[in-house]
Amino acid sequence: MTRSKLQTARARLMYRAKRTMNNNEAAYEGHLALLKKAGQIAEFWYEAFTFKLGPDCRYTPDFVVQLPDGELECHEVKGFWRDDALVKI
Repeated sequence: MTRSKLQTARARLMYRAKRTMNNNEAAYEGHLALLKKAGQIAEFWYEAFTFKLGPDCRYTPDFVVQLPDGELECHEVKGFWRDDALVKI
């Protein structure tokens, strides 16, 4: 791989457009914050991880939640489901 191609690939990996939360996601973030304060979860992140499911197919969960025992869960907040989202879940 040439130097310019490598730099381009790194830039693509490092760049991630930050989305703003919709109303449902913001409300769920408030719920997760209460759970964290109560000690029922350890931490949570908004759109922090993207999973590659196959060629040209990626999945970014709305929230990744860490339980007190270290286990991670993916949480989706949807007002409605598109067909492609149902297939990925």
